Amino acid sequence: MSIKIDGVFKIIGRFIRNTAWKSQFSHFSLEFLSIFDMLRDNEIEPIFRFPFQEKPMSETTPATVECKAARDPLLRLGFATIMLVGFGLYCIYDIAKGTYPYMAIDKDFNTWATWAFNFYGQFVFTAGGLFFAWKFFKAKARVLVADDDGVGYVGGTKIAWSAVTQIDLSKFKSKEIMVLHTADDEITLDGWKLDNFRDLVAKVEATLPDIERTGL
Repeated sequence: MSIKIDGVFKIIGRFIRNTAWKSQFSHFSLEFLSIFDMLRDNEIEPIFRFPFQEKPMSETTPATVECKAARDPLLRLGFATIMLVGFGLYCIYDIAKGTYPYMAIDKDFNTWATWAFNFYGQFVFTAGGLFFAWKFFKAKARVLVADDDGVGYVGGTKIAWSAVTQIDLSKFKSKEIMVLHTADDEITLDGWKLDNFRDLVAKVEATLPDIERTGL
């Protein structure tokens, strides 16, 4: 769902105008007002984007579209990495310090369970964190390029436009996923995982206007 960002700036601007004269920080408030006015009128490029603000698409289809990893998947992988590594280090610290000593399960189950959580957690959490760290850096390094010859990830197999026989759009409206099929291969273009996705879609549409679309 898209929400007009101009409306947000107008509401904030109206609030500041109505309250700035009452505030001892009126000068500070009016400075913010001028910034919001410039953002609203597109006089300066925002340094942030709200989740519901759509990234504008280029007016003309570029000859080459480069799509790096989108922000949201990287943030999730990064958060999982930090959380799991943090748990792993905490368990390693507790075991090294001897905070939870070992006790046989038949003598005190709760004491044993606490020890087991920390002892095995130092391996499980740390390994999980390293796995997600690998996924993070792998995703960050992947770059998809669509040019006049075809589309594919840098360092991987590129699919030539002339080889595309079908475009699957069954998940495009719900998940922004487009699948390009060839006679013996396919490539998935995922709007959640790829930045600059709108220009990529425009490139596909401009290059393959007559290819069969399915799933509409």
